[in-house]
Amino acid sequence: MTYLVFANEESAGWRVEPSRLAELVLIDWPDVEIQEAAPVENESGGRGLYWTCEVEGTEVESWLDREGECLYIDGELGGVAAFAAWFRKNMPREIEFGFCDDSYSFHAVIEYGAASSDIMESIPD
Repeated sequence: MTYLVFANEESAGWRVEPSRLAELVLIDWPDVEIQEAAPVENESGGRGLYWTCEVEGTEVESWLDREGECLYIDGELGGVAAFAAWFRKNMPREIEFGFCDDSYSFHAVIEYGAASSDIMESIPD
């Protein structure tokens, strides 16, 4: 399943610089190949950076949208939650981040310093 991590309304307009996120990913996953989207005129949305890495023993596919406003994470929940926690700890403390699935069946806040277990517990049964 695909999950989304994004800045909440209070932080609307905030974005992560793709080059900065790529640097951070490569620090912890140095063998990952990060693919950048080819420029497309007048296209908004869609995939920007894209990579696949192993997190907590599972493969996690991740991509940042072209605007740098939403991180999509696809994989088993344990790996997704661990990657979401990693992403959150690497982003500014003052930005409030939301977490949901691709059907928007729930919305949770990822607090600064949240562990993967905190994120997993925020998902309703």
